[in-house]
Amino acid sequence: MSGGRGAASAAPLAVTVTLADGTALAAPLDLWREYCCPFCSYVVPSPEGHEERQRLAREYAEVSGETFVARPYPDWEREAYEAGGCGNPACLVNMTAARLAAHREEQAVREAEQARRAEVSRWSTNYRAEKQAEEAAAWQAIAGQAQAAGQCLSCLRASYWQTRPHLVKHRPGTVCPHRGRWAA
Repeated sequence: MSGGRGAASAAPLAVTVTLADGTALAAPLDLWREYCCPFCSYVVPSPEGHEERQRLAREYAEVSGETFVARPYPDWEREAYEAGGCGNPACLVNMTAARLAAHREEQAVREAEQARRAEVSRWSTNYRAEKQAEEAAAWQAIAGQAQAAGQCLSCLRASYWQTRPHLVKHRPGTVCPHRGRWAA
């Protein structure tokens, strides 16, 4: 058990990443003191993490017999890490307040258009289902009448049965010309 007296202050467990408009989210630090940007999920590497990755890459190259080429820790990654920001140039963190406002406005317009399209799709689906149900009911009614009168359902189906039904009763011994294609 560690005592409270003389104990070193614990290192922070998270970094706060802030947008130009003041919106802030916490990003937990991992084992190598790195974090993922809470706005775009870009991994912001720390100097310690970079060195550890270089060490692992060197060991892997030695084991596999490849040549290892060391990469220096880029200045832009260092700046992003030290500022508690994000190294992704397209991230919201790297936008000015005016660009961030414009981005959010564009996003609101996109979401409104997406909602409008979803509503049109929903309406179209419902309308199509209603029309199909009406057509099925109309077919059942006229087909029932034709069947009760002994008329050919194949000829009825082949006709414009919704507006001009062709009600035919074939002579005994004749074959309906529509029997194969328009079987009711």
